[in-house]
Amino acid sequence: MAGLTVKGQAITSSQSATARTLLRQGEITGAKRPAEIAVIYAAMGESDLDPNAAGGGVLQGTSFPNPADVAGEGLAFFDGGQGFQGGGANHLVETGETDPVVIANTVEANYAWITYHQDSYGHQWPGGVTEAIKEATAIVDANGGSSSSSSASSTSASSSSSGGFGSGALGFLLYIVFVCAGLWLIVQGTKRTVGAS
Repeated sequence: MAGLTVKGQAITSSQSATARTLLRQGEITGAKRPAEIAVIYAAMGESDLDPNAAGGGVLQGTSFPNPADVAGEGLAFFDGGQGFQGGGANHLVETGETDPVVIANTVEANYAWITYHQDSYGHQWPGGVTEAIKEATAIVDANGGSSSSSSASSTSASSSSSGGFGSGALGFLLYIVFVCAGLWLIVQGTKRTVGAS
C-alpha cells in the first residue's frame, strides 16, 4: 500500500490490515462509499487504525468483550448497535446522508459531536478535515472500495468544523442549563414523594 498515509505518516502493515478488515465488514453489509470512508476516518481518529488501542480498540467500542475485535466493531459501525449510534453507517447512507464526517461522528456519538455538533477528528490532521478525508478515501480506493457511484462529500460538517468550539459554548451552556433544570425537577419530585408518605 505504497503512498498511503495515516495522519501524514506512511501507513504500517498493521494499520493496512486493520483497514482491510474494517472494509471487509462494509462489503459484507453492503456498505456504500460514504460509509466506507466514514469507518476509516473514524478509525484513524479514534485509534490511528490500531486494533489494540487503549479504551476500546480500533473504533473504541466499549461494548465488546474483546476490544481488539476489529471485525465485530466494524460490523457494529456499519449496522449500528453495541454502542454505535444512528442506526449505523449503512442506515445513515440509506436515509440520504452522504458526508463521511457526519456519518463517522453520528455513529461514534462523541462528546464534541453530541454537545457542540463539532467534528471530533479533523483537528488531528495538520491539513484538517480535508486531509483526513483525502487519506481515508485513498485507503478505501486502495482496498477496492465500493463500486457505488454515490459520491462522498465533506462539506456540511467540515465547513462548520474548524476544530475549535467557538459558538459551541452556547450549546454547552444550554446543556448545563437543561441538566440543572432536570436535576431540580428530580429533587422537587422526590420532596413531594417523601412529603406525601
